[in-house]
Amino acid sequence: DGNLTSEDIWEYGYNQDGKMEWMKEYRNGALTHEIQNFAEFTDEWDTSSRYPENETEYYEDGTKLVRFNGTNTEPELETMYNADGSVSYTRRYVYETFENGNWKRIQIYQNDSLLVDTEYVMDAENIWSRKATMTEYRDDGTKVITEYDENEEIVRQEQYNADGSKILTPEA
Repeated sequence: DGNLTSEDIWEYGYNQDGKMEWMKEYRNGALTHEIQNFAEFTDEWDTSSRYPENETEYYEDGTKLVRFNGTNTEPELETMYNADGSVSYTRRYVYETFENGNWKRIQIYQNDSLLVDTEYVMDAENIWSRKATMTEYRDDGTKVITEYDENEEIVRQEQYNADGSKILTPEA
């Protein structure tokens, strides 16, 4: 009907070399996303690329997610803050790689408890694939193990009780 439903505005700051130092994104006048600085890739072949090192996402309910992205450009630390400024949770990401630098394992800890453990499989040509086994640990002691094929499609999923016994599902 021609009415404006939302308005997004981006602001950018640059250093003396003309490289972006920060970015702010607003939706309908409210700050929604902020990057405090951009870091250079430490890759010896491509030092021209940059990635957001410190990011903050602001939500309508007053909560915010603060993320530090490490040298592999992936998150290393995330902290979720409640609207009152108290910490809701902290997530720490641990990466293990094969000799060629591709991911071998990614572990995500929430408040120092293992939350997700994903192990990747190297294919026959020694090239990284998305074939993986992911174990998700729940607060109640149960866990879910999911196997993915090379296309990241689920090929098998099993659930276990806190005592380690398998939870039978109708398709099992």
